[in-house]
Amino acid sequence: MSRMQNFQNNSKLTLDKLVIFKSLDRKGEYKDEKEKLIIKKWEDDEVSSNMFILQIKNECSFLGVVNGLFEREGFGVNTYQNGDIYFGYFSEDERNKHGIYSYKPKIENKFIISEYYYGLWRDNYRNEHGIYLWIKENKNIRPFSNFEDASFTAYVGNIEQDAFTKGTLLIKNGNNYFVYHGSFNKDGKKEGVLCFFYCAQKELLLYGSFENDIFISGHLANFNDEGNIVNIRKYNRGEIINRKEIAQIEIDVVEKILFNFRNVIMSKDYFGDIYKVFGQAINFRDNNMNNMEILNSDKYIDIMNAAVGYNKITIFRDIEKYVETEEL
Repeated sequence: MSRMQNFQNNSKLTLDKLVIFKSLDRKGEYKDEKEKLIIKKWEDDEVSSNMFILQIKNECSFLGVVNGLFEREGFGVNTYQNGDIYFGYFSEDERNKHGIYSYKPKIENKFIISEYYYGLWRDNYRNEHGIYLWIKENKNIRPFSNFEDASFTAYVGNIEQDAFTKGTLLIKNGNNYFVYHGSFNKDGKKEGVLCFFYCAQKELLLYGSFENDIFISGHLANFNDEGNIVNIRKYNRGEIINRKEIAQIEIDVVEKILFNFRNVIMSKDYFGDIYKVFGQAINFRDNNMNNMEILNSDKYIDIMNAAVGYNKITIFRDIEKYVETEEL
């Protein structure tokens, strides 16, 4: 007998391996109408003869690859009893490597509020690198179909045990755009030195130290339409120091850092790319991960590509690579 996770909390599904293997030998598949379960041999298994594809539609659902113990081991999609969905890679029955997790959406008036994580996993924890997305859209339109009207916040960067560490926060609020790049405290608030905060509407860029989401000291500058700095000041806990009171050597260093940062965030349509990448992953999941044949077809490589699509969003790595920060 084998006891398999029923994909929700600690409930179990008991399977008789001998009965299953006999059915697979005779019919090429095993069915359990009571549990709404189907198991087939995984035809793409070139390494071992002990891998299978499994589909269950019960209190929750799963479609994906499992090993000889009927533990999730490979790519699949799991819908949980609470309405959350994970699409990606499993190892030893846990979320590992690459995948996208969708929390059950909430409806508020005419809007739908959705939350996602798309990135790396380790033993069911979000870990190393990935993207969080909180998005608000009109509930009467197809999700990820109208970038202009959507409002969202996205975190791109490093993650340890489900918590932000250092990354880039992108906020789209109507037609206004904000970008924060830097560290975060244990409560997920902006906190650290050598951090950036950019407001597109005001063409204002802050550079320096944050504590608990508040800019406390550093430099601030305004840009004109040509991308040139037109005013730079120094700030320290409420006190403003004008440009004429700042040493020229300090201005030269800071202006270079600010100019390079703005150039990077303006070099690509990072906001639009995030919206597009999430839309592609969710649409692929919903349109393809609904029958067993996709796992025994050439489209299996498409499943892998969809699970790693978050790597197309490079804003965090681009800033870290091209912007040399310096504490003054």
